[in-house]
Amino acid sequence: MKLDVSAKSLVETPGDALVVECYAGADRFGPQMRRVDLALGGLLALALRDQRFEGRAAEVADLHTGGRLAAKRVLVVGLGPRAECTAEVLRRAAATGARRARDLGAASLVIPVLGARAPALGLALRAQATGEGVLLGLYRFDRYKEKRNGDRAVEGVTLLVPAMRDRAPAREGLRRAELSAEATCFARDLINEPANSVTASALAEAARVIARTLE
Repeated sequence: MKLDVSAKSLVETPGDALVVECYAGADRFGPQMRRVDLALGGLLALALRDQRFEGRAAEVADLHTGGRLAAKRVLVVGLGPRAECTAEVLRRAAATGARRARDLGAASLVIPVLGARAPALGLALRAQATGEGVLLGLYRFDRYKEKRNGDRAVEGVTLLVPAMRDRAPAREGLRRAELSAEATCFARDLINEPANSVTASALAEAARVIARTLE
């Protein structure tokens, strides 16, 4: 999967799906939501009302943009109350949005670094949590599954930041996310393998291989 960081406007960045955040409560519509809703002529607010979307943590809603945005579809993920937003909340929200995008057939995903108005969370940490959520949310163990033409996979993810100066800390956060997700997915693979494949000797060999990379 290709991961990129961009400072381009979220309404002008092309992709099959654009993920935006929404808090629960009176202040749930932040700058991102208002910008997208304006570009859609109020359709976003209308869709959320029709879908009874309240912004609860990991809640998700979606709608087609009808060509009014560079992205084909908008997904709104809930973060819950703003005061209770943590890195884990961002991680789960990003995972929820990424999975929904994949299930809808998206091959390219655009997602701003989540938690823009979250208290006490720096950009690098938020980028890391967003990246981890996307990478872990898209994890599938399909080593023994027959590949079919209809199988859906997200091939590219663009992480959006507000300004050019924000790209460096976002890239650092994304680097950490990739390392963390790689280790977690490796462990998941070992767990998901059949018992006759992951024997005690196989686990020992896997540990030796990892140890050699640290020499």
